[in-house]
Amino acid sequence: MKEYSLYMRIREYISVKYLRMEPNYMTYLKRERRMRRQLIMHLTALLLSALILISTLVMIVPAAGDSNHSNQSDSVIFLLEQLAGNVSMLSYENFSHPNKKAAEGQRGALCNKIRAVINQVKAGAYGGAVDKLRNDIQKKIEKWIVNDEAQYLIKQVDIINECIRQPWWPKIGWIEGRVTDAKTCSAIVGATVKADGYFAVTNASGYYIIKVPAPATYTVTAEMDQYYTETACGVYVGVCETVTVNFALVPIPHEGWINGTVIDTGTTLPIKGANVTAGGYSTLTAEDGTYEIQVYAPAVYNVKASAEGYYIQIVNNVFVDKQATVTVDFALCPIQPPVVIPSRPLASFTWSPPKPVANETVTFDATSSTPNGGEIIRYAWNLGDNTVRFGDIVTHAYAREGTYTVVLNVTDSEGLWDTDTVNITVYFVPVDTEPPTIVEVLRCPPTPNYNEAVTVIANVTDDVGSGIESVILYYSTDAITWINTTMSPVCNDLYSAKIQPKPYNTVVVYYIYASDKVGNTATSRPFFYRVADLLPPVISDVEHLPTSPNYIETVTVSTSVTEPPEASGVGFVILSYGDGSVWTNVTMTLVGTRFSAMIPILPYGTEVQYRVYASDNAWNWAVSDIHFYQVTDNIPPSIGAPTWDPVEPLAEGQVNVTVSVSEPLGASGVKNVTLWHNATGEWQPIGMTPTNGNWTATIPGASGGVTVAFYVESYDNAGNRAVTTTYDYKVKKVAVVWPLAWLAAIGLGIAALTATLLYALYRRRKKGRSAAAANLGNKVKPNPVVTLYVPAKILS
Repeated sequence: MKEYSLYMRIREYISVKYLRMEPNYMTYLKRERRMRRQLIMHLTALLLSALILISTLVMIVPAAGDSNHSNQSDSVIFLLEQLAGNVSMLSYENFSHPNKKAAEGQRGALCNKIRAVINQVKAGAYGGAVDKLRNDIQKKIEKWIVNDEAQYLIKQVDIINECIRQPWWPKIGWIEGRVTDAKTCSAIVGATVKADGYFAVTNASGYYIIKVPAPATYTVTAEMDQYYTETACGVYVGVCETVTVNFALVPIPHEGWINGTVIDTGTTLPIKGANVTAGGYSTLTAEDGTYEIQVYAPAVYNVKASAEGYYIQIVNNVFVDKQATVTVDFALCPIQPPVVIPSRPLASFTWSPPKPVANETVTFDATSSTPNGGEIIRYAWNLGDNTVRFGDIVTHAYAREGTYTVVLNVTDSEGLWDTDTVNITVYFVPVDTEPPTIVEVLRCPPTPNYNEAVTVIANVTDDVGSGIESVILYYSTDAITWINTTMSPVCNDLYSAKIQPKPYNTVVVYYIYASDKVGNTATSRPFFYRVADLLPPVISDVEHLPTSPNYIETVTVSTSVTEPPEASGVGFVILSYGDGSVWTNVTMTLVGTRFSAMIPILPYGTEVQYRVYASDNAWNWAVSDIHFYQVTDNIPPSIGAPTWDPVEPLAEGQVNVTVSVSEPLGASGVKNVTLWHNATGEWQPIGMTPTNGNWTATIPGASGGVTVAFYVESYDNAGNRAVTTTYDYKVKKVAVVWPLAWLAAIGLGIAALTATLLYALYRRRKKGRSAAAANLGNKVKPNPVVTLYVPAKILS
C-alpha cells in the first residue's frame, strides 16, 4: 500500500511537470515507469500466492471428507432405495384416488421422483436432493397416501433428510419396525421397545423407531401387558443406517386348569368315563379316574361330575386364576350297588324304617331279589329272634332293643337258591328333643338365566335323633305367597328339589324346612337370587326400501328385534351406516312390530354399508350382518328451451344455438349434449360445448328458402337420456338490387380519374421548380482559409 501511494504521487508530479514543460520531466517519467513495473510484479506475486493457498485448501478438504461422503452417499442411496421399495409394495387402496389405474399411476410417479433423488445423490447434488425430498416427495406422500402408511414413509423421509444434511458423517443410526399380535396379526398400540437404554412406544399402526449411537450392536426387546416379552439379540446398526426389527408378540393365554380324581364312595375305586364339566368345558375321566380340563381364566366355575349309575355331584364357586391349576376331587354315590348275577337267583331285601326301635313295626321287602332265568317261587325269612316268615314282603316288631341277624332264603322254579344275611340294630326308644341339622344349602346354577331351572341341594342330618321325616323347600317371588315342594333324598344326607324358570329380574327367596320323626323341626336362613338375562336379542329380517334408491330418495331400514317374554326385553336398536371408513349411528324407532330408521339422501354412486346393533335391558348386545346398496340415478338431465341467433338467418348464414342443461346436486352429472339438425332430409349431430353455464353449438349455413329442423339430446353419467321437442327456422333468400350496384361502380370510376389528373399536375409543377434551382447553383463561392499556430517547443 505504501509503494502504491508513492507511485500515485509521482504520477501526479509528472503531470504537473508536463504541464509546465520543465526540463527534468523525462527523468521523472522513467522513474514512474520503473515503479509501475515493480508494482505490477509485486501484485502478480501476491495474487499467485493467494491462488496457491486456495488450491491447497480445496485439495485438502475433499481428501479429508471423500471417504465419509462416499459412505454417506452409499447409505443415503440405500435408504432411498428402501423408501422406493416400500412405496412400490403399497396397494392401490393406500392411495387417495378411488380409481385403481389412477392410484397405480400415483404410485409409479412417486417411485420415479425417489429415483430422481437417487440420481442427484449419486451426482453429489445434496442440496437439490434435500429440497426435492422436503418440497416434493414429502408433500406428495401427505397428499396421495391416506392411511397410517403415510406417517411411516414421512418418518423415513425425515431420516434420509437428516443423513443428507450432515456435512460430516453423523455417528447415529435407527432401529425401526412394527409390533403385532402373533395370533391376529393386528397392530399392538402402546408396546414398549427397548434397545440397551434407548426406547420408543408403538403408535396406532404398531410402528416404532429408535435413534441410537452407531456403529454398535444392540439387544432389542418388545414388551406389552398380557403378552410374552420378545427379544432380538445381536442387532447391528451401522452409521446412518436404518435396521428393521419386527416383533410378533404371543399373547399370554387366558387359560387355567381344573384336575382331580373321581371315585366310587362305596368301593373307593376310580370311575372311568365319568363326565366332568366346568361352565362350557367338559372331559371324561381316564382309566385311573383322573381328569383335567383347560378353562378360560381368571373365572369362577361350578364343577360337576356325573357318571352312569351314580348321583351327580357339584362343587360350586371354584376360582381358577390365569395359568393356575385347581384340584377338585369327587366321590360319587352309586344309585344302586353293583350287582353280580351268579348262576343262581340273587337274594336281596330292604327294611323300613332303617333304624327301628323296640316294638316298632319293621317291614322287610324282598322284591328286589332277582331270578336267573327262572322264577322265584319261595321267600323264607329268619328274623333273628326265632321268628320265621314266608313271602316276599313281611312285617315284624321286635320286643326289645338289640342286634338281630335276619336271613332271607329265595328259591326259584329250577330249584336254585340263594341267601342274604343282614344284621339289623333295634334301638331303645329315647326322648328326641334335638331338631335336625341343616348343614349346607347350595343351588345350581348360582345366577340362573330366565330359561333355566334352579336345583337346590340341602345337606340335612339327624345323627342322634329319631331320623329325618321330611325336608321341604319353600320359595317365593314376592315374599307373600310361598310355594313348597318336598325335597327328594339324593345320597347320604343330601336332598334336592327344583325351582322352575322365572322371568328376568325376578328375585326368588327360598329356605329349607326339615322335621324328624318325633316332630322336631329346623329352618334354614333365607337365601335369594335374582334371575339374569345372559342372552342377546335376536335380530332378523333386515331390509331397506327402496332396494335401489335414487340420489333424491331417503332409505328406510327396518328390522325385527325380539326377545322371549321372560327376558329383559329390547332396550334400544341402533342403525349404523357409512361408506366403510366413517360410520354414523341413528337410533331406530319401533313402528308396529318392527324397528326402523332412515338413511338420508346421498350422492349418486355412493356405496352404502349398514348394520343393526340391538341391546336388551340387561345390556346384552347383538349385531347383524353388514348389508349393502348403491345409490343410483335414473332421472334424465333437465333441458331448457333452446334459443338461436339469428332467429331468421340469411342464406348460407350460420346459426348459434344455446340451451341450458343441468342435473341436481348429488346426481351423476351431465355427460354430453348433442345438437341434431336436419336441412337436407338427413339428421346430423353436432357436439355442444359448455359456455358460461350453458351449452352452445353452431348449425352450418343453408340455402335460402330451406327450413332447418333441430332438437337437443343429452345423456348423464348414469346413461339416462333426455331430448327436447323439435324446433325449426326458415332461411331467407338474399335480394340483389342491381341499380344501386351500378351507381357504386360509376362513383368509384370518377373518383379514380380525378385522382389521376391531380397527380399529373403535381408532378409537372415539381419538375419546373427543380430546373430553376439548378441554374442558381452554378454560381462560384470563395474557399475559406484556416491558419494553425503550433508552439516552438512542441515542434522541437
